[in-house]
Amino acid sequence: MAIFLPADGQSLPFAEVAAGIFAIFVGFSIANSRTRLNQVNEMLKTENSNNLLVYRLSESLSEKEHSKIRLLLDGYIIEQVDYRLEDFFKTGKSFHTLYSYIASITPESEREKIAVSSMLTILHASSTNRAQIETLTTHRLSVFEWISMIGLVGVVIVTLYSLTNTDILQSLFITILASSTFLLVLVLRDLNNLKWQKTIWTWQPLHNLFKNLDLIPYYPKPVVDRGEAKIEKGELIRLANYPQSYPDMTKKVIETVEYHGPKKYTDT
Repeated sequence: MAIFLPADGQSLPFAEVAAGIFAIFVGFSIANSRTRLNQVNEMLKTENSNNLLVYRLSESLSEKEHSKIRLLLDGYIIEQVDYRLEDFFKTGKSFHTLYSYIASITPESEREKIAVSSMLTILHASSTNRAQIETLTTHRLSVFEWISMIGLVGVVIVTLYSLTNTDILQSLFITILASSTFLLVLVLRDLNNLKWQKTIWTWQPLHNLFKNLDLIPYYPKPVVDRGEAKIEKGELIRLANYPQSYPDMTKKVIETVEYHGPKKYTDT
């Protein structure tokens, strides 16, 4: 539009005010959302670390109890993958099942007693960590804040368009500026939804955790099909397909496949 239907090149009287309000609003919102994302990231790292520590400590128990704890950890982590972060509280049942089982173990030696006590201490810390994750993941920009943001973006872009004229170079610069303004809103959206660079702070750590637990990595099929997770070709993974609408997991189907790329895998 700036090239084929240029405006008169005149700045609107409220341009500076609108741009200033937008800059302050989007700046603070991005900073707060990034801080929240970093906090969630650190807490999820702690959660993964605690799960791995519980698994390592369970090696001091009998083979039967060790295998049972690994199975319960697998179910707990799978639920974390199945549900969205804002629904982290839905994984509470599997967490308490794990906690209750470890609490019910009767140690037969001093070594087992120390291992069980250490696992319960770790799970107690995880309980506190979980509460913080549940709180942080529900803190988002309100509807009114988004309405204000979209309104300011509209005003800024219209203002920028009014500055265009027959000078193609100036129109190009203004177009880049308008695009950058819109991209900032998209960045804020992903930060607010905890999806910014999700591969780095979610899928890769979970992949490594499954491997450290001597388990086959588990992924939702849509995530793999969209190429959101970075998986090495030829690696075995478990794919979960959800026939029902989220959050209904009743007819979930899990298959083990060999990964060859997005939508490219073979059954094993």
